[in-house]
Amino acid sequence: KCHKCFIKKLKFLYMNSNDETAIVLFTDSANTASSMTTDKETLKLALQKMYSNGGTSFSAALNASIKQIDSVENI
Repeated sequence: KCHKCFIKKLKFLYMNSNDETAIVLFTDSANTASSMTTDKETLKLALQKMYSNGGTSFSAALNASIKQIDSVENI
């Protein structure tokens, strides 16, 4: 598994300076690895927490993602 290769290919690297992104990791549960931020380095570090655990709880991931989106006032 090449997590570093994956991180290098992510489109968030091409974010505009005012674009905000959050990182929600999930397997059988969801974990917000990074709250909404414009800081690309913070996002890269958050993705380094990624690991495979065999689960796929889309509902937990969606709920955590919605919470992050709701936390931003200017949408």
